[in-house]
Amino acid sequence: MSSPSPPLSDKDFQRKDEGSLTPKDIADLCSQLQSVVERVPSPSAPATTTGDTSSSAKSLSLSGSSRSPSVNSSTPTTSTTDCPCRHIVEARKGTTNKHCALCGRTIPALEELHQQRDRVTTLQHDLKVLNDKYVDEIDRVAELQHAKAQAEAELEELSQQLFEEANGMVASEKREKKDLERELANTRERLAAEESQLFQLRQLLQDELDQQGQGRRLSLDNTKITSDHPDISKADKMIVDEFATFVKESISLPAKKLMSMPFVKHSVEEDALPCLRFGPHPRMSARKLVDALALNTCFIEKTPPGFEQAQRYKVIENETPLKISVHKLNLWDRFSGDDLAVSGCQACGRHDPETPLEFRVRVSTQDDWACIDGFCRDRLVAVCEFFGFLRNVQQGYYNSRSIPDLYREVLQLRLQMFMTRMGVGHDQEQKVTSSSEIQQGSELLSLIQNKKL
Repeated sequence: MSSPSPPLSDKDFQRKDEGSLTPKDIADLCSQLQSVVERVPSPSAPATTTGDTSSSAKSLSLSGSSRSPSVNSSTPTTSTTDCPCRHIVEARKGTTNKHCALCGRTIPALEELHQQRDRVTTLQHDLKVLNDKYVDEIDRVAELQHAKAQAEAELEELSQQLFEEANGMVASEKREKKDLERELANTRERLAAEESQLFQLRQLLQDELDQQGQGRRLSLDNTKITSDHPDISKADKMIVDEFATFVKESISLPAKKLMSMPFVKHSVEEDALPCLRFGPHPRMSARKLVDALALNTCFIEKTPPGFEQAQRYKVIENETPLKISVHKLNLWDRFSGDDLAVSGCQACGRHDPETPLEFRVRVSTQDDWACIDGFCRDRLVAVCEFFGFLRNVQQGYYNSRSIPDLYREVLQLRLQMFMTRMGVGHDQEQKVTSSSEIQQGSELLSLIQNKKL
């Protein structure tokens, strides 16, 4: 080994600090450090060498302003594989150097320290990530719990509403059931009353039929124009055939075309229209009355007490004429402008104090009642019975009867229209309230005769 260079003094270090260090200076410093390291005693060496080592180490101490690193004399010895420079580390700000600053070898302790530091950093990062996930999971669980609470609250509310609606429906159903049961009971009571009235009406009609037998519809005081069973063997065959055609074809025809049949048309022109021409000063149109009677919209009934006077007073006070759709003003009323005309019979215009206006008539529910006397009422009833017979034939109530039998009855009805037109056959005790009741009575009589009841 070459002899070591003399140690540098403090002045030399100060002089070196003033200038820049050269590679030669660095090499000298390394050789001096090497010599100092070689003189460091091992642990088994005697303690006497300590003073020499200390004195040698003191010679290497640098001033506070020196930039060269100082060597600690108490540094323990390492194995032969470690850096002989005893791990001189250059500490720089912001760096993690794990190599020796002199020889460049890796320092195991620093390498392990850096590895542990990296693992700690990685674990801290993983812990932070897990913490973030944990926080997110807590938030998600809180949201789920909140949503669950809302769903449970909504479910409870819906269940309560459902039960309330179900209870309401049950209660409403019970009320409707009670109402229907009450209505059913009332309907049964009315049905029983109607059946009782129908039974009484049947009995009454049967009694009248038993009393009258096959009697005539009009009573002629000690005057017998024809028998109850006229002989039609010598009747005009053309008229009988015309009637037979009406009986056969009327069943398939609608009610509106009933007036177009030849037999009906001739009967209306020859008997019905003349019967409804109420004297020389009529106040009702015969043609409109025929149309109303053919449609079965005419109502005839007894006049209530005091009705005529109340109606006359009301018309005069309000100066409003009666609303009668079949009303017909005569020539004098048109010129005089007196369209009120509430005194006297509203059908024939007769002013006779001895002839009371015991009946009233109207052809529509929208019309006012028109007061008429008994003679005009008989004319209307006769025409009503004629059209009632035609409707019964059309509806097939007389299918079991023969043509001669039906022809005899229609002859009696046409004769009745003629007799009432002549002012004969007025019966004060005959009670007819409306044309509809006449039709119902005729139907019941025909059903009783044919044993259909």
